[in-house]
This record gives sequence, C-alpha cells and structure tokens, in this order.
Amino acid sequence: MAERRAFRGIKQYLEENSGVFSVHNHSGKLQEGQTLSSGQGNPVTVKAVTQEGVLLDQLRPGDSVSIDYRVKLLKDASCLEALNNVVRIQGQYDQNPNQPAEWKPVPEDGDDWDQDKIYVVTPKLCVAKLAGRTQGARLEAGRYEGEKIPGWYKSGENVSFQITATNCGNVPVYQVKLNDQLQKELEELAVPGKSHWMTGGSFQTVNQKDGGVEGSQEILAAETLLPGKSVTLQYVICLKEDAGYLELLENTVHVTAVYDAGQETEQGEGVPETLLTVPEDEDDTDSDRLRIRTPRLKAAKHADRTTGVVMQSGRYTGTRIQGTYRAGEAVQYTITVTNSGNAAAHGVRVRDEMDEALKGWVSGAEFSGEQKNLKSSEGRMIHVTFEKNGTVELDCLESGDSVDLIYTAYLKETVDNSSDLENQVSVSAEEVIPDEDDVDRDWISLLDSAKKTVPGGQRGSAAAKGAVRTGDNNNWNLLTGLLLAAGGGTILLLRIRAEKSRQKRQ
Repeated sequence: MAERRAFRGIKQYLEENSGVFSVHNHSGKLQEGQTLSSGQGNPVTVKAVTQEGVLLDQLRPGDSVSIDYRVKLLKDASCLEALNNVVRIQGQYDQNPNQPAEWKPVPEDGDDWDQDKIYVVTPKLCVAKLAGRTQGARLEAGRYEGEKIPGWYKSGENVSFQITATNCGNVPVYQVKLNDQLQKELEELAVPGKSHWMTGGSFQTVNQKDGGVEGSQEILAAETLLPGKSVTLQYVICLKEDAGYLELLENTVHVTAVYDAGQETEQGEGVPETLLTVPEDEDDTDSDRLRIRTPRLKAAKHADRTTGVVMQSGRYTGTRIQGTYRAGEAVQYTITVTNSGNAAAHGVRVRDEMDEALKGWVSGAEFSGEQKNLKSSEGRMIHVTFEKNGTVELDCLESGDSVDLIYTAYLKETVDNSSDLENQVSVSAEEVIPDEDDVDRDWISLLDSAKKTVPGGQRGSAAAKGAVRTGDNNNWNLLTGLLLAAGGGTILLLRIRAEKSRQKRQ
C-alpha cells in the first residue's frame, strides 16, 4: 500500500479534500478495481482508493508502478518557507508460496519512505524608513524594530531619510518603485525644487510640479531584486528658513513591484513578459516623524490700574479699561514673557517703548530690581542682563515656561489731562520667527489734579494759556478780550458756570 503523508506545514495551504490519485501522466482519477500496467508490463489492480493512500493487489519482484498525486493550493496560499511532503509504502508477503498463505509485513527500513519539498510562490516586499536624527530603532528583516524617537531640526536645515526596500519573498521581483509622500504641513515647509533622491552617492532629481515640491515623489529603486536582497536610498528635503512648526511632522514611503508567478527562486534570463503586482500588506509602507525646533515667544503687558482683561495662554484677553494716574505718581507695568514653543529660546531680548505723548509726561523709567537672576513660573533661575534704553536680555527661557518683569515709569510733578497714552513691549530671540504675539501694548490716562483754582476764577498756569482743562478733557475758553469787553453780569455768569463744572468733577 502506498500511503501519502502530509506534514501540517503543507496541509494548511491545501484545499480540503482536494487530493487526487491518478495514473502517472494522466489526469483521470484512480478507481477501485482499475487495472494498471507495471514497469514490466504486469497487471496491477487497484483494490482501494482514499484521500490518504492507494491499496494495490500485488507488485512482483523487481517490478514498479507509478502513481500521481495532485492537490490544489488555496487561492491565498502564501508561505516563505519550503513545504515538505512525505510518502511511505507498506506491504505484506507470503514467506512460503508452496504452503497455505501466511502473510507477514515487509520489514521496514529507510527505503520505505521518501519526501520532497515545494515552494509556494510568495512575493513579499518590505520597506523601512528612518530620518537621520531618529533614535531608538534598529533594522531587522527589512523593517525597523523598537520605538522611533523623533529627532530635532532647525529651520533651513536638510532632512535626510534613509529608505530601504527588501525582497522578503521567495521569488524575484521587478520594477521596484518607491513613492515618498510628504505630509501636507511638511510639504509646505520644504523649499520648492530642492527635494531629491540620493542613491549610491549620486544625485537624482524628482518630478516637480509648477517648479515646486509635489506631495508624492516616485523613483525606480531597482530593475530586479532577488529574494533576500535589498536596496537603500536617501530622500532629502530642505526646510525653509522660517519653517516653524510645533507638532510632529510625518513622512511616509510606499514600495511597489511586480513578479512572475511561475518564476523559480533562481533568477531566470531577462524579465518575464507576464507579470503580476506584488500583493500589498502593512509592510509595504513605513513612515518616520521629525520635530522642527520652534521656540515661540509671547509678550503680555499690563499697567497696574488697567482692568477688564485676564491672562490666557500668555496673552491678555478682554477689553482693556485704562487706569488714571496723577502727577508725581509711578506707573507700574507687569511684562510677562512666555515661551509657547517646543524648544528653549536663547538670548531673549525684552524692549519697552513709550509713545511720544507719554514720554513728555515721564521723568524717568526703569526695569525694577538689579538682581542678576529671576525665578521663572516653573522655578528655573534665569540670568538677566539689564541694558540701557529700556531693554533687558534673558539668557534662556525653556519651552512652556514664563517670567514676569516689572517696568516702572515715574510721572512728572506737573501733567495735563490726557488719555490713550501708549506703552509697548516687544520680545525677540535667536531662532524665533517673529509674529504678532511678540508685541503687546497698554494705555493709561493722566489727571491734572495738582493744579489749583486761584482768585479771579483762573486755575494756575492754564489761565495764562487761556484755557482750563477739565477732567473729562472739555475746555472752557476764557478769552481775556471777552472778559474786558463784557459787563459785570456777563463775567459773573461765566464764573458761576465754570465753578459749577469744577464742583461736579470733584
């Protein structure tokens, strides 16, 4: 009896009950009772046929018989390893033909069984991508293993991605193409026309659209790639000088190829004419991420009597209601500098500037304190350098940290009623891209409370100027010519109106 034994390794790739025994080189199924012709031309009768074997009636000494066994692979069968199939033969003999039959099993030895291996044509591609400053990953079997820790880049730098395509299947693949896909945000931060492939140390340009960088770049990485072989290329992009971005940026690559379904594991002559696309799976795509070092500063300014605003995320929100100050008082501005970026800002310069109207009423101004170190909101010590002209420099402000500075302006002993007097603060630093949050302003009002009413209804120096400035900034013009020309009743009426207006303001 010839018995076929299939190891589990191959059986799971076969259609159930698809095994068929047949006469050698014939397609018809063996049938019970069918007569075969042996190698010596002797008749051999099939006594039984099952899925696992065939029972033959006899086989004479020195004779042989050939039988085929056909199975059908599953449509989605794929396996990279060689699959083993074993056949075993058993039989009985009569040790004394001249006596009544006394059957004994044929002694077993190593020649009773044989095996052969097959490969299931399994094309498979793997691609692996890693930016030059990414850490924590290692290349194994065509893929990166481990946690990828994104690297940091500055505006204006080149970012080089190493891309490795590997034939992880068991048949050759052809026309291996890599397609690099820039995330939209990363595409916008790349210098148009500067992205390129590098292979074998040589420079290769990529297809460009309207002189700029396309979001998808394709290159033929290899004409042929044998099983177990790989090809490595570099894809390089150049970041713009103002490429500020706070979040992680992703770059993805996809690999495609074709194969010959009937190709042996050894490379044949030339490329086959009939090709199929390598089936896609999750290993056909890989990506890596990067960070652009982007410190971002925010300035917030608030006079001590201003109301109506609250601090949110490093800026004041609300409607400012300016406070009022009198002659000789001090105006104390609190300046908050915040780093809302993803990297430390170095050499942070804080500059305070008054408008010309406010300067006219200020006798002096300075940043309070002379200490060389300030404690930030996160408890870090920041070294401060005080400069002239209302400027200080902070050595470093870490991401997410902030610091408060006090700037005090001293009003003169004599001021006029004024409003909307502006004081501005601006911040800047190395590697910081300027934006509208770098500047903030606050406004104050002044009240001329130091001026006294003098006999005759005139008020201090204002009478000499020919005008009295009230608290609501309305002027009563007391024209000397009118006073002299008018009668006593007119003078009295004007005096009463001016006095009542003053009393209301008080």
